[in-house]
Amino acid sequence: MNLKTIGVFVFIVFVFNVKCYHSSGFGRCPKYIALRNFNVSKIVGTWYEIERTFHLMELITSCVSLNIWENERKQLQVTVRTISRWSGSIIINRGTAIPNKKIRSIFSYKVDSTLPNLLAKYLPGTGIYQFLETDYENFAVIWTCADLGIFHVDQIWTFRKKPFRSRIVSVDHLYNVRLS
Repeated sequence: MNLKTIGVFVFIVFVFNVKCYHSSGFGRCPKYIALRNFNVSKIVGTWYEIERTFHLMELITSCVSLNIWENERKQLQVTVRTISRWSGSIIINRGTAIPNKKIRSIFSYKVDSTLPNLLAKYLPGTGIYQFLETDYENFAVIWTCADLGIFHVDQIWTFRKKPFRSRIVSVDHLYNVRLS
C-alpha cells in the first residue's frame, strides 16, 4: 500500500467513526426553522436534561441541569450542573448565552474562563445553540452544530422543568422537531 492509499483509508475510518459516535453528516450544518416570537425571558429557571444524542465528552456525566437567569444586559447567565459517573462529584460550569439580534432563539454561548479569548473560544461547550422547540413550562429542545468543513457534527438535548419524564416521549420530541 502506498502513502496515498493509507491516507484515504485513514480518512474513511475517521469519517466512519465520527458518524458512529456523533450525529453527523457530510456538508455544512443543517438549517432549522427559527421559533417565532421566542421570548428569552420565559426561558429562565431550572431545566433538567431528559435525553441527549450521544457525545463522547458527555459520556462521563449524568443528572445534568441548567439554571438560567437573565442579567441586566438581557443576556442569559447559565450554570450547568452535572454529576461525574466516575467519581460521583458535582461539576459546575458557568457561562453566558448572548441572544442573536435577528433570531432570538439562537444564542452564542461562552464558557466563563480566565483564559485569553483566543483560547477560551475553543473550550468544550462554547458555541452557537438554538432552541428548536419549547412551550417554556414543560420542555425545551436545544441543538448545536460544529461545521468541520466537509462534514458537520451536531448535538441535540431535550430538557424539562421537572426532573422526571418518560424517555419515550422525549425521544419523540427529538425526532419530530420541525426541519426546514
